[in-house]
Amino acid sequence: MTDPVGSCRSVGFEVGRTQKGATRMRPILGALLAVAVLGQIGGQETLHLGTGDWLPLTGAALPGGGPLTEAVIAAFREAGIKVEVEFFPFKRAELMLEKGELDGIFPYGRNEERDKLFLYGTQLYYSKAKFFYLRDAISLGEFNAYEDLQRYLIGGLRGSWFEPTFTKAGLRVEYVNTDLQNMQKLVIGRVDIVPMAELVAWDLLAKNFAEFQGEIASFDFYPKGQAPQDTGTRGVNLLLRKADPGAKQILEKFNAGFAKIVRSGEFKKIFLRYFPPEALGDL
Repeated sequence: MTDPVGSCRSVGFEVGRTQKGATRMRPILGALLAVAVLGQIGGQETLHLGTGDWLPLTGAALPGGGPLTEAVIAAFREAGIKVEVEFFPFKRAELMLEKGELDGIFPYGRNEERDKLFLYGTQLYYSKAKFFYLRDAISLGEFNAYEDLQRYLIGGLRGSWFEPTFTKAGLRVEYVNTDLQNMQKLVIGRVDIVPMAELVAWDLLAKNFAEFQGEIASFDFYPKGQAPQDTGTRGVNLLLRKADPGAKQILEKFNAGFAKIVRSGEFKKIFLRYFPPEALGDL
């Protein structure tokens, strides 16, 4: 299958996982700005994006790279911008964007460190974050501040937006590269609690650890009374570098394209290829 404005190696377009020794693609956001000024985006230039395995929403082994990957490509298609997507560990992709080795990354949440370096596109997806644990393995106390979790060993996702929060609170965290690894460590008792988006957690349990579903419980990610009221700041986004010329213009075009696929129903149709309607709520 050939897609004129979006690609994913290994899934029929051009999205893939980097291999050791592979040649890095050169970011071309500056070149995109040049053609944007002329109103001619959509030629042979290609925007190079990085993402990681955040099953079931993004994944190199998923058809199309997962629903969020398809949605990002579709939004850029509406903007007339060609994109290629590669899969990396999330932390590595963020460092590559910081160094200018990628043009953008997704899906990433907000935190103070990223606020200094990156621009955020429109929110791609929001799923309530919770801490998951084995019902009979730990006894929960009051949760009024993150410091209250110092008694637990936490399984963290390397490169996640909550890393600075956990570090500041002095929490004990073992970081891994995928949520699947964390869920496996949880069910075998190697960590006490793991933070995860609800949809991600229950999908992982259903597909990989169905026998443990009845033994898993959860509590809200935010301490009592501290959850942001605006869910628009709690989801995941496309990130571009503030230092890159034309980043704001590219994000404006992407945001407009994303709004268009939401209005047309294409965004929901993409998700319905992966999930039953009851799993999507008001998406």
